[in-house]
Amino acid sequence: MSEGPGGGAVRWTRRAVQTALFLLFLWLIWETKVPLRTPLPPDFFLRLDPLLFVGASLSAREVLGWPAFLPAVLVLLSAFALGRVFCGWVCPMGTSLDIGERALRIRPKSKGASSLPAVKFYLLALLLFTCLISPQVLYLLDPMPFVTRAFALGFYPIVPIVANPVLLRLDRAPLHTTGFNAGLLFAGLLILLVLLGSFERRFWCRNLCPLGAMLSLPARVAPLRRRVNLDKCTECMRCVRECKTGALGPGPADWRPEECTLCMTCVSVCPEGAVSFGFRGEAGRRGVDIARRRLLLAGLGGVLLSLFLSTSSTRRRGHPRLIRPPNALPEEKFLNACVRCGECIKVCPTSGLQPCLFEGGWEALWTPVLVPSIGPCESNCNACGEVCPTGAIRPFKVGEKPNIKMGTALINRSTCLVWAYGENCFVCVEVCPYKAARKTPKGPVVLREVCVGCGICEFNCPTQPAPSIYVVSWGERRA
Repeated sequence: MSEGPGGGAVRWTRRAVQTALFLLFLWLIWETKVPLRTPLPPDFFLRLDPLLFVGASLSAREVLGWPAFLPAVLVLLSAFALGRVFCGWVCPMGTSLDIGERALRIRPKSKGASSLPAVKFYLLALLLFTCLISPQVLYLLDPMPFVTRAFALGFYPIVPIVANPVLLRLDRAPLHTTGFNAGLLFAGLLILLVLLGSFERRFWCRNLCPLGAMLSLPARVAPLRRRVNLDKCTECMRCVRECKTGALGPGPADWRPEECTLCMTCVSVCPEGAVSFGFRGEAGRRGVDIARRRLLLAGLGGVLLSLFLSTSSTRRRGHPRLIRPPNALPEEKFLNACVRCGECIKVCPTSGLQPCLFEGGWEALWTPVLVPSIGPCESNCNACGEVCPTGAIRPFKVGEKPNIKMGTALINRSTCLVWAYGENCFVCVEVCPYKAARKTPKGPVVLREVCVGCGICEFNCPTQPAPSIYVVSWGERRA
């Protein structure tokens, strides 16, 4: 593709910035492991998300994560001056779609204006109204938790599978292998969004993204404007055809600022150099038609959905195996604050934290739960509290862990090798870092007031197919 006169530099600058930030995003996910040594917080990109901040705070009825979410406020304020520059230059979801569409050589059937540009505004209204009454469901559509979850829990476990055979041939140490519940689902959902590009480029960004809708509102009044020199313009319509987000048309001077992500493609491809951006002059503006009645109906739908979800009979918060991470908030507050980003699950050194599937009903979907049979909660680790962006898991010091109770270990004496068969086992006593499992002449016992529910006894119990000592949430103490 040829570049317009002087337009290539700004386009390549945008690509360089976009690529650098995407690599930073991937590096932070890769380095979200114990010990945490990144100069930036591992949840840095989540802290840039104003929708996450507003939605989770509405749901929790308090300002969450402040001042950690100051960058999100700055992103929102930047939209008042620069429009949706975050979407075009920073957002890892948008970059993932760009890379995916190019890698798969997806050619959209439609070029030009978006087919359903108003839908994202209705989704934004529905999601925010839902947050007012029921536990938030932003995690389903908010792009930052979405893309973080996809890479941290979906694509990351694939890397060792692919790389380890090569590393072993080179006599290098293999990478640590891990796996997560629903990991392939999270990766598959992102791939699905890429495939939607066969209908329109960046179909997600154009029509569905609620964060894009939030940033579109101040973008309407941003002073940064697109200008077309009509004396130079030959109406070749190349800018309209090449626009990633359908922000142009029907004419080359018609511009929808709430759809424009400042990618500068139109500046780059114009053969006459007729397109520019600046803070002076008038631009041909053509806004997205957002029907007020439909917007109100979307908000009403959010309220009705909230009422339905709040009274749903699928709640199973008392499930004995619903073991939350250490120092998690009480369940009601935890469900409101947790955005299902997967950071705590990714950082867990034993992979004991896993996305919840059906243990707690729909409300607990994809929230972190401890599965001791996969990995215990180590006594010298506090990483999950360090990476949680909203404080759903409160930060704590390692020395505080003996006083943080996730649950209690119980012994099934009918299958225990000592109690049932008189064998000399006592593995649970040997591995317990808190001395909660004690040896008696008849068999091991658990001191319930000492046990914190870390699960190391369950993880090491030799009884098959199910361990004879297991952890339940009974007796838990939350933050």
